Amino acid sequence: HFNISLFLLPQKLFCNLSPLSSPAVKFLIFVPVLVFGGWIVGVLEFLLGFRRLTFRLL
Repeated sequence: HFNISLFLLPQKLFCNLSPLSSPAVKFLIFVPVLVFGGWIVGVLEFLLGFRRLTFRLL
């Protein structure tokens, strides 16, 4: 009985919190991923563009 209650307690807490935290958690996960992804793409584009410029100069 004690083990079952310990197992169900986090689920109850999670169910109570999920409507509130779900959009916030998605936002908190999505924003850094978006920023980091954009930064990586920007760096790659910069490096490729830089390489193209050097090729043009050569």
